[in-house]
Amino acid sequence: MLKKIGRIAAILVGVVVLLFAVGFYFSYKSLPPSEAPVKAVESPKSVGYGQTGIIRTGLPAGVTEADYDAIMNAATTKDQDGINALISAKRAVMVDNNTKVKVIGSGFNKRQVRLLNGDNQGVAVWVPVEYIEAE
Repeated sequence: MLKKIGRIAAILVGVVVLLFAVGFYFSYKSLPPSEAPVKAVESPKSVGYGQTGIIRTGLPAGVTEADYDAIMNAATTKDQDGINALISAKRAVMVDNNTKVKVIGSGFNKRQVRLLNGDNQGVAVWVPVEYIEAE
């Protein structure tokens, strides 16, 4: 008797799952297609190796990749004293607003650039790739 009840329960569960799947299929199938075409998100024109660009917003930049990583860690933890210490130790420089740069190296989500104008003209630094805009 107990085996018979277990078998009936298993059959009922199977029927419920099957009905759910069929209902889901038909409700999904009856959705109207979107009338508007899907438009790809346009990314800003990237600046490649050897090309020039502009950094519109001033930011601290690391002299070496390790200095860049230290700045990113300090920025993530909102440690302004840490950023100021890196600048005082000459491990970072402040890049002015609207600084023209030339890309001279790259890493994952970061670029090494030479500053072409501003207070630190001629210095090579590492900055986040998203801060470099095409001219």
